[in-house]
Formats: sequence, structure tokens, C-alpha cells
Amino acid sequence: MPLHSAFATPIYYVKPKDEDEYDLIQEELINVHENTDYEQPKQFPKSASHDLTPNPFISNVIKEYKCHNFLEFLKREVRDFMGMLNYHTPMEYIIDASWITKTTKGKFAVEHTHGATDISGVYYIKTNEKDGNLFFKDPNERSVSNLIMDLTVQQNVAPLQQGLLILWPGFLSHGTFANETDHERLSLSFNIKFTRRGFTIKDNLEDTRALIVRDETWKNKVCFEELN
Repeated sequence: MPLHSAFATPIYYVKPKDEDEYDLIQEELINVHENTDYEQPKQFPKSASHDLTPNPFISNVIKEYKCHNFLEFLKREVRDFMGMLNYHTPMEYIIDASWITKTTKGKFAVEHTHGATDISGVYYIKTNEKDGNLFFKDPNERSVSNLIMDLTVQQNVAPLQQGLLILWPGFLSHGTFANETDHERLSLSFNIKFTRRGFTIKDNLEDTRALIVRDETWKNKVCFEELN
């Protein structure tokens, strides 16, 4: 074909490998939901904003509630995601924040990014598949008012399925449509940062919220911080 699209943005979609893994993950995350309170961040519009677990964006419910099964699932899928991008080296990263979002009727997430994070992600704990899809916006800021770009898709709508994990680059602007049903949607969100020049795990050891993950699978060895 004479027409080619360049500079694609990678977005990764996957579900647990089988029903047993799914059930274990659901049990862990439902337990978090049932044993926490929710709050609405002050910087969000009160009339529309969804509710989040306490101290969102700086708390870490995966670590606090010892979500072993979800972490194993996430670690495997981060490895596969990075492998598809031809990153085949031992990985060291931190999950520096994770929180659960509760979205009731009329609520939504305003468009935003997750700042200086390498991977952002969401896992759908509970959804009826009609309670407000996630959407991504075209990251090419120069496309504004360009006729050619106006003829292409400017917004990508993600599927909405219980048990679905979605991973994307942290810079990518996203939000959710309003939940127009009476169903309560629950989702787990998180941020991941990789070790590299200018950012090392050692720099963040004083941050007790951070969950350190060391994955040396490419050397036929896996080791990561235990959720003691």
C-alpha cells in the first residue's frame, strides 16, 4: 500500500491467562475495595469526579494489601509488553503508586496524563462494559488544525472488560467517559518507573510506598521484592 502510518503509540491489552489466575486476582482486589475508604481529590471537579482510595497518586495499595497474585500477573505482562518493543534486558523498576477508583453514575475522569512515569496502567476489577470507557488522545500536539491530521482518528477508545489489563506510556493523555448506568465500576490504576541514567532504585529507597521489582527473566532468573 502507498499509505503508511508512522510513530505509532504502543498500548497493551491482556487478561489473566486462565480462570484460576483471574479468580485469585479478583479476590485480592475485592478485598482491597471492601477494606478501604474512598475520597474525592480536592483538585477534581466535585460534580463529576470519581472516588479514589485515600491519598491517591502517592499511596500504593498493591504493596499495602500484599497483592501477590496481581503483582505476578503484572510483572509477567510488563515483561511481555517490553519484549514486544524489543527490550530484552534484565528489568528493574518501581511501582511508585497504585490506587483503586470507584466510578458511580454520572462520574468520569477528566483528561490527564500521569506525568514523568514510564508505564501507566489500569486493571478492571468490576464493570458491566457500559459504565464509561477509557479513551486516549492523539499525543501529537502539532496535529491541531492540520487538515491531514483532522482526517485521521484523534481519539482511541479502549475496550471495557472485567479482568482486562491495559498498559500505555505515561505521557499519553487519557480520560474516561461518564458512567451513565447504575452500575459501580471498580478499577486499579498504577504507575511504573524504570531504572536508567538519572533515576535509580537507590534514589527511591527512602520512599516506603515504592514497590521495587527486579525481573531478570532474560537471564533465566526472576527475583523481586517480596510483599512481606
